[in-house]
Amino acid sequence: MPKLVREKVPEFYKKEGYRVETKQVAGDELYDALLKKLQEEVNEFLAGKDAEELPDILEVLHNIASFHTITPQQLEEKRNKRAEEKGLYTAGVILEKTSF
Repeated sequence: MPKLVREKVPEFYKKEGYRVETKQVAGDELYDALLKKLQEEVNEFLAGKDAEELPDILEVLHNIASFHTITPQQLEEKRNKRAEEKGLYTAGVILEKTSF
């Protein structure tokens, strides 16, 4: 099944003796591939709770953000602003119910 990989991955396979076929995508096709890759990486993390997946998730998020003209630094600034306004998740607050 075709999937988005980091650009050096095909070379690793070739060195191991595999025959590799690739294509390069851009624009909407790349954006869609990034969204699928994000889901894949998050699922891998959830399945194994392996922190080694977190840099992959972050890399994919940075690439998705670039489609929205957001740099990694701007993304971090937005994260910090959100934390200031709404707080963090570290306190473990679970919202169980709201009512009027």
